[in-house]
Formats: sequence, C-alpha cells, structure tokens
Amino acid sequence: MSELEHENENPIPIPIPHRATSILVIGAGELGTAILAALTSHPQYDPSRTKVALALRPTTLGNPTPEKRAQQDRFRSQAIDLVAADLEAWSEDELVTMLRAGGYTTVLHAGGFGAASGTMTKLTRAVLRAAASASAHNSETEMASAKGNEHRNEGENGNGNVEFYVPWQFGADYDTITRAGGQGMFSEQLDVRDLLRSQGKVDWVIVSCGIFMSFLFEEFWGVVQRRREGVSHRKADVAVEPQQGDQPAKEQVLILSPGETAQTAQTDTEGGGAGAGAGAGARKNSDSTQPSIQITALNSWDDWITTTTATDIAKCTASILYSPDPHPHTPINQPVYIAGDTLTYGEFADTIARATGRSVTRRVWPLEYLREESREDPEDQLKRYRVVFAEGRGVSWPKEETWSAEAGIEMETVEEWARKNLT
Repeated sequence: MSELEHENENPIPIPIPHRATSILVIGAGELGTAILAALTSHPQYDPSRTKVALALRPTTLGNPTPEKRAQQDRFRSQAIDLVAADLEAWSEDELVTMLRAGGYTTVLHAGGFGAASGTMTKLTRAVLRAAASASAHNSETEMASAKGNEHRNEGENGNGNVEFYVPWQFGADYDTITRAGGQGMFSEQLDVRDLLRSQGKVDWVIVSCGIFMSFLFEEFWGVVQRRREGVSHRKADVAVEPQQGDQPAKEQVLILSPGETAQTAQTDTEGGGAGAGAGAGARKNSDSTQPSIQITALNSWDDWITTTTATDIAKCTASILYSPDPHPHTPINQPVYIAGDTLTYGEFADTIARATGRSVTRRVWPLEYLREESREDPEDQLKRYRVVFAEGRGVSWPKEETWSAEAGIEMETVEEWARKNLT
C-alpha cells in the first residue's frame, strides 16, 4: 500500500472549535429537532469529540406520552443526552446550576416562541453567570471574538464552561423594528441583545431568518389559505382596499389562473370600463368550481418578506457552530442574516400559482385594517405580529446579500417548498 493510500484510509480529523465540544439545545419543537438533526449529521460531527444534549421539562422526561417517549428513544439512539430543565418554572439560580453541572460550551435556545414574559432574559442572565473563565477560551476564539468587543465588562468569572450562546432570536431584525414595533411585543428580544452587547464573557450570534416558512403557510396566519373544491370564488372571503376619506373599505378579489401572473391579471381588471369588469367576471365564472388557494398580502402586493425553512435555519446554525476560528466567514458577536427566499407578496402569489397549477385568489389586508383589528383585540399577539409584517420594517433583506448566500449554503425556496407540500 502506498503512503498516499494509507493517508486516505486514515484521514486526520479536521479540528473543531472549542465551542462545539459540548452543545446544549433547549427546545424540541420544529426548530429544536431540526437543529439536533443538523448538529449530528454535520460532516464535522463526531460523538467522541462533540457532546450534544437536549433540555426538556422534567414532566416531559419523567412522564412522557407514548409519542414523546418514542421521540426520546430516538434522541438517545443518536447519542443525544436528555437533561431536565424548566425555563419558566425554574429560578435563574437553578438554571445556572444546571448549566454549570453539564459543562456545556454552547447553549442554543430553540424554543422561545410563546414563552412567558421574562423567560428569555432570565435564561440569558443564567448563561452569562455560567460563563467560562477567560482562560477557558482558546486563543483562536479570543482573537475571533475581539471584534466588536472593544468595551468588555468581564465582571465575575462564571465558574462554568459556557463560551457561546445562540439566543431565541430566530426571525425578524428586532434592531430595525425597535421597541415601538408591534406595540412593544419585541422589547424582551431587545433586552437580550442589550445584555449580550454589554458584556464580554460569552460570545454569541443571532440568526435572523425572516418568517419561518412553515409558519408563513399556516392557515391561522392568514397569508395562505387552501379553499375547498366546489366552493365558488364569488362567495370567497375577499379582501379590503382602503378608500378615500370616511368611505367604507372596498372589497375586491382577483383570481389568477395557472400561468397567469399578478401583473397581467391586474392589467386586465384595472383597465377600466365595462369591458374590464366583464372580463374579470368571466374569469371568475370559468374557474368558479376549481380548487384554489387564497393569498393575502399584508399591506400591499409590493411589500417584501424573507422566509426560511426550519431545516435550513438549523443547517446554517450548525454550520456557524462548527465553523473554524478565526475565520472571516465565521460571525461572532453580531446578528447574521440568512434567507431561503426574499420576494414581494405579488411574486409570492405568482410563485404559488406556478408551483401548484391552481387558481390563486388574491386579497389585501391594508396596514390600517390590521392596526384597527389589533386595537380591538390588544391581547391577541398574532394580530400584533401581523401588524409588524405589514409595517414592513426588519422583516426582509436581499437574499443575495445574506451570510447563507456568501457561505454558499443551498437553501430551499418558496417554490420548492410549495411543490413538495401543496401539490
């Protein structure tokens, strides 16, 4: 056997950053399970070098449903440790004790949606208290994290091992939305950012991914609704368009046939005169009993949205954790932007029509309509969330300028998702 053949049979393992030696994932929902899969399937993963653990509520661990028990057995078969932690019920001190006892180098919070107020800041403070001492950081990590940390506030040594934190910030750009957006519903996310930026004990990264693609297609979100076959479009729940002065909102529905774009259909119906109205009516009648999908634009057809699948969010997060230090493409102590797709609502409607081959009913929820709806029901967070997206700040960014594009990571588009899930 030649020396070259011998070397190929016994390749030298590529070093991994120290932060990837012991990773705690909190949350086993859609994103948490996707992140566990991405971490344990990454080319750099080796269970002898990287310990992966999942934090679950004590009640879930101690008395799981049959479905949860099967899921936990699968995790254990993948060499994933299961540990007890209750972010909402436990005190900050109890969380610190758990983090220190586990010896985790990275904490990744993947289950913050719907958490009780104060939970995210409590966990962040616990992570900082469980920080590794300065000597635990290898020199490469210190070099990489020096950027952006000119004002370091070391405070007490953490007497723990945590050196890297990925908080529950998956979604919009909360810095751009500000505390005023969504009637202050994102203030705690900004509190977390303030905590992280004011210290230098723990390195961190925030993954801004836009709206989760699965969430974008949920019926309750309202943007995509699959209409039953046999239901006339003329009886559809149609959208409102703002009128001048105190005139009531005008209802309008625009139906696209397969292959027809929003631009051509809009031209047909907005041409004016009786001919345009007759043409639109003829199109409705001809397609009236065909299955369709209703697309609702938040504010306007020209507003932009960025969306990413949980699988791709997880893939990017794992790539960051395993990325070498120092490296110009390894983001440290900053938000990082990723995108599966960025498109206008008009382009989104056209894409769904093309991907599914179905007629698409189009409607608009104008910003003022959504604001009034939220004012009438201020406790409904979903309605406040819609207002944030209708306002259009911090919810989209050019796909070609994202970290995921720069890193050459293949991301699933809206059209690809729709072909797999809507046809």
